[in-house]
Amino acid sequence: MKNLKAIHYVLLCSLLARIMLYFVQSHPIWWDTGVYASMGRYIFSFGKVGLWEAIRPPVMPVLMGLASGLGPNVMLSWIFLLHLLFAVGVIYLTYLIARELFNEQVGIVASAILSFTPSFFFFSYIPLSDIPSTFFAMLALYFFVKNKDVAAGVFAAIAVMTRFPQGAVLISM
Repeated sequence: MKNLKAIHYVLLCSLLARIMLYFVQSHPIWWDTGVYASMGRYIFSFGKVGLWEAIRPPVMPVLMGLASGLGPNVMLSWIFLLHLLFAVGVIYLTYLIARELFNEQVGIVASAILSFTPSFFFFSYIPLSDIPSTFFAMLALYFFVKNKDVAAGVFAAIAVMTRFPQGAVLISM
């Protein structure tokens, strides 16, 4: 335990808090989540089941569709788990970017503040496109800070294909 850094404690506390919330609260399936799931089924059934909405980006439907053949309960569990991992990834990327731009203490404080910000905490277990697109945008920003422009561009493009307003990240870089 002595070898663990403070960021590991932040990530562990954040993960445990989100897991407890998962078991204590109900899991609303919001309209967009249902549409993404239906689009995922449409993709992986080659258009036989589900629906397609051209105004929605394709990354979330693909992520949800990966488990679409396993039944709706497994698919929802899969997407909740994946969304949880994206949320923890955003927290860790916040630490990495702040550590790179400032120092380790700023990174730890920034990641701890983000981790328990009410809106981020609430939306980190609701499977919408916000958290995954933020993960890809922050990954693009991290690579941009590290002067790896091709990787930054690729992840910025994935962020845009996860949620269209993330195009602001691509434009700003």
